[in-house]
Amino acid sequence: AGSAPSEETSQKYADMIKEYRDKGYEVVSKEELPTYDQDETTDQVVTVHLKHGTTTQEKTVDLTQTVTYKYKDGIHAEENAAPTYTKKYSFTATETVDRVTNKVIQTKWSEPQMTEVVASPTIAGYKADKIEVAAMQVSHDTEETALQTVVYYTPNIQKLNYKVIDDQTGTEIVVTTLLAQGGSENDIPESVQTEYATKIADLQKQGYVIVSQDELPLAFDTDDASDQLVVVHVKHGTKEVTGAPKTVTQTVTYVYGNGPKKGQSAADTYTKGYQFTSVDTIDTVTGATLNTVWSPAQTTEVIQSPTVKGYTPDRNEISGQTITHDSEDLSTVVTYTAGDQTVKVHYIDVYGGANKELTDQLQTLTGKAGAAYTNTLWDYAQAGYKLDRAQPEATSGNFDEDPDTEQEYYVYLTHELKQVVGTPVVVTDTINYIYGNGPKQGQPIYPPSVIEKTFVPTYTIDAVTGETIETTWSGDGKIASSAVPDIPGYTPDKTLIAERVLTPTMADQTQTVQYMLDEVPETKPEVSNDPTKAESLEENNDTGSSIEAQKSVETQAPISEKVSETQTKMESKVQLPQTGDASDTQKASFVGVMLTTLAGLLGFATKKRKKEDE
Repeated sequence: AGSAPSEETSQKYADMIKEYRDKGYEVVSKEELPTYDQDETTDQVVTVHLKHGTTTQEKTVDLTQTVTYKYKDGIHAEENAAPTYTKKYSFTATETVDRVTNKVIQTKWSEPQMTEVVASPTIAGYKADKIEVAAMQVSHDTEETALQTVVYYTPNIQKLNYKVIDDQTGTEIVVTTLLAQGGSENDIPESVQTEYATKIADLQKQGYVIVSQDELPLAFDTDDASDQLVVVHVKHGTKEVTGAPKTVTQTVTYVYGNGPKKGQSAADTYTKGYQFTSVDTIDTVTGATLNTVWSPAQTTEVIQSPTVKGYTPDRNEISGQTITHDSEDLSTVVTYTAGDQTVKVHYIDVYGGANKELTDQLQTLTGKAGAAYTNTLWDYAQAGYKLDRAQPEATSGNFDEDPDTEQEYYVYLTHELKQVVGTPVVVTDTINYIYGNGPKQGQPIYPPSVIEKTFVPTYTIDAVTGETIETTWSGDGKIASSAVPDIPGYTPDKTLIAERVLTPTMADQTQTVQYMLDEVPETKPEVSNDPTKAESLEENNDTGSSIEAQKSVETQAPISEKVSETQTKMESKVQLPQTGDASDTQKASFVGVMLTTLAGLLGFATKKRKKEDE
């Protein structure tokens, strides 16, 4: 007790710690060896704290991206179409290893990487199924199969065309047309060669001659920009054949130019044919005649015109003439004509549908057949006629050529009608205004109202017969209605003069308006029957007129006021009606009489008033 551990113990303690360290432990802490104590019941303990030590190590993973380019089908199927694309991607891992257990307790990898975009190479005549291989993210644990890509190339369709050129016309008779098509670099089938030969044979059947023809290629090319083309050059073949003959016919017809047989045959028709032959050079393609060689020209015979009794031919013979294959048929008409012809012009009176011929006016013209004529018509106007219509040939035309038939033409006339104004006729319309009872019964109140209507006749005269066909009258016979004037103390037997119409065949018209006293006096005054005496109302105001005056005077008002009022009323009311042609003189006469009557009435009223005042 109380002594320090021996050197051997200290060494042993150090060896023990080293042994742990050799096993991969790391000393976290350790207690130093103590001096021995004096407690015999409890051993002294020293504690060493350890932890597992670690170490690091690295490892690398290499991944390779591969893009392989292959032909998918065609003559190069499954062959490489282009060099394989490869690229390596490396990833490094840092591992932490437990030195005690020798196990990896942690791994840390380098960051993921992005692959490049790999564009597929262009191969003429082929098409890749992928234009490019897209970029992708790759890490240490990416499956390598994911980095393996195959791009397949399929052959593009190539076309083999042909066309046929007509060297003779410089045109393409077969424009560029498809002959065959197939994949790039594929062999052209034998059937295409057969078809090409058939087309050549068809051209020859159509009459063409082959100038040159391109050979077909053995295989389709890889040029996508241009189609393969074979060209055939041809020209037209020809052949000579006997052409259709041509006959030129000469015909001479003999006809009557006038007379009853006009247009009929005057002698047998002369007919003769002249034949021409030909050799044609034919274009075997179009069938067109390229050239024709005809037989030589010929000369026709001289033909004498036959004699026809009574007629003269317009030519005595038909001269000979040279004709060739392209001459038109010869046609000649010899006309036989006769002598003078007649034209008759008739005048027909059609007035009233009579259709009567004026035989004394018949005109007859004579002249040579076919000659022109003119005719001056009869002066029908001086006889009272006028033209209704006429055939144009009545004044001018041509003589016909038919000696057996006369030319007859017609002029149709009607009667001229003249208008004559006759003597005017005057018809009067008179209205009388008289007293119907009372002291002046039968006497006029004022002069009659007279209206004159003038009518003028117009006669329609037939200028041929002198008869009057129709009479019409001018002038307005209408007279408007008018009110009958009022007279104080009297009542007229009518209040309105009705509208009326005068006609030129009427007699003069008269009507009377009678005015009756509203109250008849007990003592009837003596009334003079002498119409020449004009008694004024003022002279008789002391007799039977007193009753009439008495009715006109208002006793409730002064005399001077009544005079003024009565005058005013009479000036405005007592007037003749405004009826048509009544003269201003009649109007003035009527107003004068009424004013005189009014003055008498006022005078009578004044005297009576004075008597009553007395």
